[in-house]
Parts: sequence; C-alpha cells; structure tokens
Amino acid sequence: MISCGQILVFENTSDLSAEVQNLLSSLKKDNNATEVIKACPILCLYCEFLLQKKSRVFYERVIREKLRQVARLVLSYKERFGEDVMTADLFNVDAFDKIITCVNEEFSRSACLKIGHHLNKLGLLVKNQALRKEIPVENCRNFLELLTTEWSTSVSSKAISELQEKKFLKSNDLPSTEDIVKMSEYLHKKCTSFLK
Repeated sequence: MISCGQILVFENTSDLSAEVQNLLSSLKKDNNATEVIKACPILCLYCEFLLQKKSRVFYERVIREKLRQVARLVLSYKERFGEDVMTADLFNVDAFDKIITCVNEEFSRSACLKIGHHLNKLGLLVKNQALRKEIPVENCRNFLELLTTEWSTSVSSKAISELQEKKFLKSNDLPSTEDIVKMSEYLHKKCTSFLK
C-alpha cells in the first residue's frame, strides 16, 4: 500500500522551488486549509506541477484555489471519519467511498466536478512518485481505476444534471419597458452631448 509517508517528495520546505515557496507563503495564515496544504508533501508536489504547467502570475490565484479545494476535502474527510487522510492512504481503494461521501455532502456541484479532476491529477502524481522510488503502485492504480469508472456515475453525472436543472429553472428576467426607455433617453443625451 502506498501512503503519503512512503512517497514523501520533499523532506522540508527548503526542498521546494522558490516559486512554490512564494505561493505557499502567500496563502492566508488564519485558515485550516493553509495548514493542510503546507503540511502535505503531495499538495506541495501538486503545486509544483501546476506552476510548471502554467507559470503566469495571474495563474497563482487559480492554483491557490485548487489547493484550497483539495485541502477542504482533506479537512472534511478528517472531520467526518476521524482519519488523518494525508498520513493514511488517501489513494487507497478503501478510502474511495468515503471520499465520494464527503464530496457529495460537503461541496457544491461545480466544486465536485473540479475535485474529481484534482484527485485524478494527484493520483497520477502519487503513482509516478511511487514508480520512481520503486514502491508498489497497485493500490494507487486501483484507486485511479475506480476514479475513472465510478466517479462519473457517483459524482459527476449528478453534479452536471443538478447544474443543468438549476440553469434551466433560473428565470431570465427581461428589463422592464420603463428601464429600456430610460436607458434609451440616457444614451441619446450622451450621444448628442458628444456630437456638439
């Protein structure tokens, strides 16, 4: 079985690139999710991966949001099941159903879709690190197989149908006639003042 401790990628934060250290230092200090992100080598590796993929400055905000979403999943898992998900086997087949429960009950539908993508990328990173260190990866492969086959029916399809239903039921209020008349008069005044 692969555990977070077995594939410890960074012994301490000085092993991280300057970009990752910069991004981690810019996280809010008063947040539990921040503590999870900084304490977990897998999330630090994910941060490194995302920064290599997109190194633009504005993308750092997006990376922070992705890290927070995964950290919120970890905190939810810890709270619900009393297990330290980063030291236990997160990418373990036994944890898969618990993760689905957390995601379905604790997150918005759009966040559910995003978390599935994050878990897939994190699982691949974990598997690749384990392969490099010659640690057996069968459990991680099985987790990724479950993620590929069951996530869509257990989480994604429900989330997508709820989002589509919400969009369908959302009323499209048209502006009132009075508002259109006021806007037309205002635009007409502005246009005539520019032409003078």
